[in-house]
Amino acid sequence: MFAIVRTGGFEWLHWWWYWALLIVGSWIMFRATRNHWTAAGATWVQWRSSWVDTYRLTRIRFSADGTNRVLRLRDEHGNEIHSFKISEIQGNPDLWDLVYNGILHSIASGNCDIDAKTRQILQIPYELGPRPTGKRADRRRLW
Repeated sequence: MFAIVRTGGFEWLHWWWYWALLIVGSWIMFRATRNHWTAAGATWVQWRSSWVDTYRLTRIRFSADGTNRVLRLRDEHGNEIHSFKISEIQGNPDLWDLVYNGILHSIASGNCDIDAKTRQILQIPYELGPRPTGKRADRRRLW
């Protein structure tokens, strides 16, 4: 509309640079707003193209990724989710219930490494599973 008013007609249709600018601008907008979806089933959760078995987690860590609070999850098969945004998953209560139940089951099994900070953030009772040891090795970043 702006080009029609400015040029007084449709001659802007022949400007190659205008079309190039329109395509590049559209591509940038698509990349900036593309949909990063999350899905979960009874025993798994997928974020983007990564997924983990929530009932067989071996490591759960809380971290900050920019301004986002994220979970870093790893299962016994070696599958990992590196930046699972807590706010996005908790925004959908049904989805959060599936993931949280799997997390609780993994911790209760005793095979899941979770530190005290992550327990506190996720409000997981200390009676569930082994207690964090507080050793220096637990505090170093392994990822």
